[in-house]
Amino acid sequence: MAYTVVMIMMVPTTVCATTPGSYTVEPGITVPTFSQPLTMNIYASNGATPPEPGALIATLTQTFQIPYRPPSDVVHCGGTPWYSAANGGTCYNGLANLVTFDFTSLGIQLPDQIMASVQFNTSTSGYHPLGTSTACYSSPAGCPYDSLNVSADNGVPGVVAIGTPIDPDGIYASYVTSGAPYACTGSPAQTHPGSFLLDTGAGCWTANHPEILVDAAFTPPGGYQLNYTTHIQSGFDGDFVNITNDGSSAVGATSATSPSGNLCVGVYFFDPNEELQSCCACEVTPNGLVSLSVKQNNANNLTSEFPDSEVVKLLAWSAPSTSSTTGPPGAPILPTPGANVCNAAAPGTFAMGLKAWGTTLHAVPVAAGSFALTENKFSPGNLSFFEMNRLTTFCSYNQFTGSGNYGQCKGCQAGGLGAAAKQ
Repeated sequence: MAYTVVMIMMVPTTVCATTPGSYTVEPGITVPTFSQPLTMNIYASNGATPPEPGALIATLTQTFQIPYRPPSDVVHCGGTPWYSAANGGTCYNGLANLVTFDFTSLGIQLPDQIMASVQFNTSTSGYHPLGTSTACYSSPAGCPYDSLNVSADNGVPGVVAIGTPIDPDGIYASYVTSGAPYACTGSPAQTHPGSFLLDTGAGCWTANHPEILVDAAFTPPGGYQLNYTTHIQSGFDGDFVNITNDGSSAVGATSATSPSGNLCVGVYFFDPNEELQSCCACEVTPNGLVSLSVKQNNANNLTSEFPDSEVVKLLAWSAPSTSSTTGPPGAPILPTPGANVCNAAAPGTFAMGLKAWGTTLHAVPVAAGSFALTENKFSPGNLSFFEMNRLTTFCSYNQFTGSGNYGQCKGCQAGGLGAAAKQ
């Protein structure tokens, strides 16, 4: 999971050449950079009304190279702004720069509602102000961090937001003193300085929420996996997928929504041209074993094509507690199942417990047409919102256009597969 924040640098380039690096803003404009530690904190909601930050989920401090904004251009802009020829001769007061906090190694799972903060110290602000005795503070340019800001979205046309602000008129902030500039009149954040609280008021922060993009894996560890198969049309039926459920989503696990811990596993077959040829889903009980043949499932491909290699993606979610209509574990399901069964086009709450292996054929240099069967574990992936939307949208399209037959694989069968057999 990664958070990308838009930082705005307001101070122009008036520093010496000993700054750490350089940054090309556009052709013909290169500016120096400065090192700036930034901290992101992620909080859970406390569940109150209105919600306030609760438990700290994760914190991460990274040091970024922040570019200064270009020098003022009095000729084109008539004052302190800088001039961008690349953007149609536009004058800007600040320079936007993206910084990305990578939380992937922490393996955290997010609830539906969170509060995220960007924290850094300046000469007089922050949890640990750096003071006014620093060398940069008395310099003509001042300290660069005193002119660093987090960008607000300003209701930019064409920008599509994922999710919604907790409060359309508010943000969460920690002010140094009561009555801080720009604070909403009478808000908790204003009247309780030093605390990270909701700052809100009618129209106060409307369309001015911080620009933060979350690129998150929507699944718990192991909930989204992928592999590949080759030589599907070789004459051997040797490409198989074997799936089990280690039981970690049974009652007591944090991701459990099915008392039994049963999993629905969506299966998605993509050809090398990135086309979803078929999709289906299987119910897998804890410690159960189900499998499917890639070649046999290809008989129902959407385009009636038979690729010789494919990418296989698996996605696990908790089986509905009323999913007995799916039949015995491992039995094929209907291509367009109802709400109470596993549907690859409409996954439920993502869950842990998926384990999978794939067998595939590789040509060996012994004799023409000779193949060796290999087996590999499926590799875990990070499922983004956009890829999840692609999988479910394409699968729904297959269900609709395939008339309940083409575009849907045949489902799983009980037991494992693995022995290659000459047809």
